[in-house]
Amino acid sequence: MEENLIITVDIDLKNKNVYLGEESGAGAEYDYTDINDLADKIKFYLTNYYSDVIK
Repeated sequence: MEENLIITVDIDLKNKNVYLGEESGAGAEYDYTDINDLADKIKFYLTNYYSDVIK
């Protein structure tokens, strides 16, 4: 079992989108409207791709 999960979070403030991904794999890009929506997108990403790792 891995002890660390390293994820890149790149937030484009001008275009209001966020890219999340690991160095060794594909990532996902989401548009957001405000800080609460941004937090929801990050939560969605972690839940969708890492719920089996993060408990």
